Amino acid sequence: TDGWNVGVRPGKEQSGKLLLKNAAVSTSGDLHQSIEIGGVRYSHIIDPVTGLGLTRHIAATIIAKDATTSDALATACCVAPPDKARQTGISAGATEVITA
Repeated sequence: TDGWNVGVRPGKEQSGKLLLKNAAVSTSGDLHQSIEIGGVRYSHIIDPVTGLGLTRHIAATIIAKDATTSDALATACCVAPPDKARQTGISAGATEVITA
C-alpha cells in the first residue's frame, strides 16, 4: 500500500488530504474549542506569556515520525509567534508544518 489518505482541516476555510506513510499527523487549534467572554474570543490553548487562552485564531497540523512528536509540536506551533511557527516545528523534528 502507498499509505493512508488522511483528511485534514487546519483552518476554517482550508481542507485537504495528506498521504501518510510511516509517519504521524496531529492537528491542534481552536476551530471548535473556544469561548467568548466580554466580546473577546479565547482559545482553549493557553498563551504561555499571559496565562490566558489565545485570542488570535490559530491552527497547526504537524507531520512527524511519531505521534508523541506531532502532538506536542502541534500545540507548540500554535503558541509560537505566527511568523516562527514553521521554523519552530521543523527545528524540533517535524517533517511538515501547516498553519492557518
